[in-house]
Amino acid sequence: MILGGTTDEPSSRISANMNLVSQRVALLINYIRKDQEATFVEALRWIPNLTFLLSVLVEPQRDYDPELNRLDVRLQKTWTLRRKWRHKAGFTDDQHVHLPLDTLERLRQLQPDVIVSYELGMRSLMSAAYRLMHRRSRLVLAVFISEHTERSWSALRVRLRRALLRVADVVTYHGSSGKRYLESLEVPASKLRLLPYAAHPAMVYHGPTERTPAVRRRLLYVGQFTSRKAPLRMLEVLSRWCLAHPNRVVEISMVGRGPLRETIEMGEYPANLEVTMVGSVAPAQMPAILAHHGVMVFPTLADEWGLVVDEALHSGLPVVSSEYAQATLELVIDAENGWRFRPDVDDEFYDAIDRMMRVDLAELDRMAARGRAGVAERTPAWAGERLAEVVRAALAT
Repeated sequence: MILGGTTDEPSSRISANMNLVSQRVALLINYIRKDQEATFVEALRWIPNLTFLLSVLVEPQRDYDPELNRLDVRLQKTWTLRRKWRHKAGFTDDQHVHLPLDTLERLRQLQPDVIVSYELGMRSLMSAAYRLMHRRSRLVLAVFISEHTERSWSALRVRLRRALLRVADVVTYHGSSGKRYLESLEVPASKLRLLPYAAHPAMVYHGPTERTPAVRRRLLYVGQFTSRKAPLRMLEVLSRWCLAHPNRVVEISMVGRGPLRETIEMGEYPANLEVTMVGSVAPAQMPAILAHHGVMVFPTLADEWGLVVDEALHSGLPVVSSEYAQATLELVIDAENGWRFRPDVDDEFYDAIDRMMRVDLAELDRMAARGRAGVAERTPAWAGERLAEVVRAALAT
C-alpha cells in the first residue's frame, strides 16, 4: 500500500546541492511522529530517493492526523501486539509491539543501497538478513535508547542485540547516555553516529521568551497520564509545597490523556493548588498553550528522550525536568535554563519545585532566553542533514 509521494518542491531545493545522496534509501519505522514528519521532509533535500516503510499509520494513543503526502510512504503488512513494560523504576506501561511480516519482500522490491531500520526489533532483524544476503547493500540501525530505559531487559535480549548490532555498518544514537549503552554492547566508535530529535516548528511558540508576571510561574504538564510519566507524583509534590506555603497560589495545566485522568480529576488538592485539565489537543494548538505558561514540569520515570523538553525550551519555558529523560541530561543545565531532579527521590523533586518558586521573575525570563538560545540549532533541517550524514557514512564503508 502506497500512501504518499514526493512533490516537486524537495527536488527543486536540492538541484544545486553538491552533497546529494543519489543512491536508493529505505527507512523502516513503526510510524512517523509529527516531529519526524518535518525532519524527514528536510532530509529529502539531501536524499531524494528516500522511501519509508511503516508498520502502522499512527498508534492509538497519538492524537493527530499524519500528513505524509510529501513523503514516499509504503504501509507494511503488520501484526500489532500489546505488552506490559515493567521497569525497575517501579512502573508498568502499556506498549504496542509491531511485527512487520513482509520486510524481506519489500526490500527485495525496492533493492535499496542503504537500509535505515529504527530500533532493534523484528524489522531490524529482517533488515540485517537482507544485508547479509545482498553484500552490496548497507545497513544503518537507528537506536533510540538510554542507559536508564534499558535497565529492565534480560541478559538474553542483550546478547541478541549485541549479535544484531555486529551486522550493521552504522549504528546511531541520539544522546550521550544512548551512546554509552551502545558502547557497552561493544559497538566500535567507528560505527557510531549522531541521529538526533528535533522539535516540529509548528508545535512550538516563536514569540518573545518574556512572560507577564501572571503567566511566568504558571506551570504546564504535557504527556500521557500514565504511571511512567508520573503525573500523580508531581501533583503530590506540588500539594506538599502548597501546604507549606499557604499564601502562594500555584496553577498547573494538564495536557494529555491516559488511564490516570479520572484519578487526577478526582484528586483532592490544597485550596491554593489550581489544577486545570486541558485534555488532548491538536498539535496546532500547542503554540498558544505554551505562550500562556511560564514553566514546564516533566516528571517522567523513564524516557529515552522526552521531546517536550525541546518544545518547552524553544518556546521560552524553563523546565523542571526529570533526569530519567535523556533530553534533560543533554539540554537542561541546572539553574541556568531549568532544574534537574530524580522523581523517585522526593526531597530532590520538592527541592527542584522550591528552587523554581524562589527564583525572581526577571531571572526566570533570563533563564527562558538562555533555554531558547541553547536549542536554537536543533531544527528539522539540522536533524535531516544528520540523517543524510549517517547514510553517507554507511555508503563510505
